[in-house]
Amino acid sequence: ACDVFFYRVAQKLKSVDDIAKYAFHLGLGAKTGIELAREVPGLIPTEAWKQQRFNLPWSPGETLYVAIGQSFVLTTTIQLANAYASLVNGGTLFKPHVVKGIQNEDGKIIKEFVPQILDKTKLSKSTVELVTEGLWGVVNSPTGSGHGNAIPGMEFAGKTGTVQVIQARADKVYQKCENLRYNQRHHGVFVGYAPIKDPSIVVAVVAEHACSGSQGAAPVAKEVIKTDLQ
Repeated sequence: ACDVFFYRVAQKLKSVDDIAKYAFHLGLGAKTGIELAREVPGLIPTEAWKQQRFNLPWSPGETLYVAIGQSFVLTTTIQLANAYASLVNGGTLFKPHVVKGIQNEDGKIIKEFVPQILDKTKLSKSTVELVTEGLWGVVNSPTGSGHGNAIPGMEFAGKTGTVQVIQARADKVYQKCENLRYNQRHHGVFVGYAPIKDPSIVVAVVAEHACSGSQGAAPVAKEVIKTDLQ
C-alpha cells in the first residue's frame, strides 16, 4: 500500500525535521491568515517540539507515522488546499482569501484582494513531476484508490485520505468502518487539482464520517472540478 512507500522514504531521512522543513514551506503547521474566525495553526512536529512539550527525545520510529500524516500531525482543510496549490505552482505559498474582491451595487470594485506571498521555496522540478505522476495515478490509474472518480477526457490529480475519529483498541482497529456507530466512523478526505498541466483549481474536501476519501470526499471534489472546467 502507499503507506509502506512513505515508511521506507521516512527511514532514509536523518530526522523528522526534514519533513517539517518542507511542510512549513508549504504552509502546514501555521495559520494561513484567511478571513475566517477561529482558525487554528495545526501541528507539524519536530525533534525540538517534542523535547519541549514532553521532555522526551524523538524516536526514529515516530518519523514513519509523521510521513503518513499520523502521530502528532494536525492540519486543516484550507492548509491542505494551500499546500497543494504551492506544490503545483512550483513552491510559492499565497495567503488565501474568501473572496477575490468586493463590488458595490453598480458593479464597481471597491476593494480588491491582491495576492500576498507568504513563503517561497524552490522545489525540484523532478520531485514535483514525480509527485504529480503519483497523484495522477490515484485518480486515473485502474489501481488508484480514487479511480472510480475519474472523468473521461478531463484528467485531474489528487489524493484520497482517511481521518481516524476515535482511537481504537488493538482488537477493534481493523473493524469495518461501516459497522461502527456513525459518530465513530472515519472522516474521508480528498485534495485534488486540475488540469494536470498548468492547474487552475485546487479543491480540498472533508466528508465527515464517510469512512473513506474515495467514496465520501472525492465525488464532491470531482463535481466541483468538472463544473469549474466545463
